[in-house]
Amino acid sequence: MERTCRLVPVPVPVPVPATANESTSVDDERPAITLPDGQPLTIGRSALTAITDPLLSRQQLIITADFRTQQVCIKAIGSNPAGVNGLQLEKNQNICVKNGSIIELLLNGPYRYMVKFDPVLQPSGSSAKKKNHFETDYNIKKVRTNVAMTATDESTFKNIDGGLVYIFTKKGVKSSNKIAAYDFDGTLVKTKSGNVFPKDIDDWQLCFPEVPDKLKHYFGQGYKIVVFTNQASIGNRKLKPEDFKKKIDNVLSRIGVPAQVFISTSGGKYRKPATGMWTALCEMNNDITIKINESFYCGDAAGREKDHSFADLLFAENLNLKFQTPEQHFKGKTEPTTFNRPLFDIKAIVKHNSNDIDNIIQDQQEILMLVGFPGCGKSNFAAKLYNKFRNKYGIVSQDTLGSLPKCISTAVKLIKEKKTVIVDNTNLDIETRKKWIEVANSHRLSCRCLWFDISLKHCEHNNLYRQITNKDHAVISKMIYSRLKKKYVEPNAKEGFSAIQKMNFVPEFSDKKNETLYFQHLLENSKRQ
Repeated sequence: MERTCRLVPVPVPVPVPATANESTSVDDERPAITLPDGQPLTIGRSALTAITDPLLSRQQLIITADFRTQQVCIKAIGSNPAGVNGLQLEKNQNICVKNGSIIELLLNGPYRYMVKFDPVLQPSGSSAKKKNHFETDYNIKKVRTNVAMTATDESTFKNIDGGLVYIFTKKGVKSSNKIAAYDFDGTLVKTKSGNVFPKDIDDWQLCFPEVPDKLKHYFGQGYKIVVFTNQASIGNRKLKPEDFKKKIDNVLSRIGVPAQVFISTSGGKYRKPATGMWTALCEMNNDITIKINESFYCGDAAGREKDHSFADLLFAENLNLKFQTPEQHFKGKTEPTTFNRPLFDIKAIVKHNSNDIDNIIQDQQEILMLVGFPGCGKSNFAAKLYNKFRNKYGIVSQDTLGSLPKCISTAVKLIKEKKTVIVDNTNLDIETRKKWIEVANSHRLSCRCLWFDISLKHCEHNNLYRQITNKDHAVISKMIYSRLKKKYVEPNAKEGFSAIQKMNFVPEFSDKKNETLYFQHLLENSKRQ
């Protein structure tokens, strides 16, 4: 009987809809490829394979069949990696495989073929021991790939860090050193109702018809598909985690690609643009190191006129990931080469020298009034001054004493003890400052103002940094900052101060890791100062 060897197309499995009970596959109309005995055949994007995908090189693999040994030897020559039996082929690498092996023209891609010899001969004792003559010509080397691990065999939904972030992992997800990362709302889906926020978990549609094909393309290229989404509605209990999980599951089933979804439920280190969700991804990637330069992130919050914030753009910048808007990624739209920048950019903050305490102290007793928003560094400075000259200074603060009247009564006691009083409150408005100036005047003391002239956004950044690095730190909401901003009036010498001295903000760090964190973008919405 005449022997043949063919590469037979393998149908590509696709994720099943939520209502299905059995696996399914895509009908494959690619022709089988007949391999001649002992003659190299170059295959790739061509009429021979009926493949037109531009990611596949015209010359992807050189394949040579050996009918005598029933082996096929393969040399990878294409620009994108191919695979054999789940293993990556490095460029110019050679490998020999047996009957039944799976060849992937693109690693983890849709163009898969099974090696099929007909008839299949059983090896005899003598011939089985005989060395394959191809082994003298090819470097046969099986390499365990770090590009992709075995796919997850079931979907999972769990939370970490007390529910600050939930992770949904769809059945079929593979860990990889390449990440194709996406935002969710406004990037993959939008509401069907036209409302800004969905009215229920079924109020969604894909943002672009190109979404399924684009994600399938990257999944086929060996990327791990990951979604990062801020969902504060879960944290404030307006939306149940299980309901959002159903929505995510339905969306991924519609797209037809398995993905891992990270869901931030509140503020802090997990909420974009902070990078806590990415850190969680790295810890759940089967010990595979992610290649930043081969990964990317796509999101709609890029600070454009129509965008609600800079969160996605700054998230990508924090990680040094390539960034695209959905319009760029899915529609090929040309955006400005440089996106608008937020009014506050921590990376542009000038690093000041420390405040010289020795230049602050004076011999005469007085009241030192600190002025500034929460997070400007007042309390840290007051503590340093008090600790260095404990016998000369005393501190009053509403954070510890509870009210302004208690602060004033405590200050009067300190004045009687001949101590200078440090007023460690925000003291943002003229009326509050007037009361302290009156206390100073009634005791024939001067009142000096130490003004921490730090922008509101910078203070919000400092507060969020402290929240991330210290779980015991009190959270100051945007609403509180907004109220404080409305009452704020810059201090003026006409109010009765003996002097007004501007103070620097000088961050201090316990280690390099915290310093790196501090100079990342932490604020989600930086469009307004």
